[in-house]
Amino acid sequence: MLFGFALENLTKGIIVCRDPSRVTKIGFKGWHRKGHKLLELFELAMIPLDEQERKLLGRVTRLTEWKGRYPLPMTFDKVTPHEPLLGYIALSESWPEDDYNALCALYDKARAIFDESTLAIPPLPEDYQFDAT
Repeated sequence: MLFGFALENLTKGIIVCRDPSRVTKIGFKGWHRKGHKLLELFELAMIPLDEQERKLLGRVTRLTEWKGRYPLPMTFDKVTPHEPLLGYIALSESWPEDDYNALCALYDKARAIFDESTLAIPPLPEDYQFDAT
């Protein structure tokens, strides 16, 4: 779940750095109710992904959206030894090592693009007027 939040914040940072007009006084333009949808955020941030990374982001999005709020099934009939959000047998709370390494690589990729973006684009002036809507 924390990896999901970290990836979400990095991609939003890239998007906002490149287009500060997306930030308004009341929120963000262009991703209402899409806050945790990592695949969409990676696409908006123009971070290239292969098919395995796309699938991984789909699993992490489901985890980020639901597992943090509802760590257990809401009804008894949903209790199984299979983890429906991730698609794995729920024997432990840890992720498969390959997925963990892929998440680390995605984080490093997004972080490098974030760093490049913040260095390439000058900061906003102190008197920048954010749109009211």
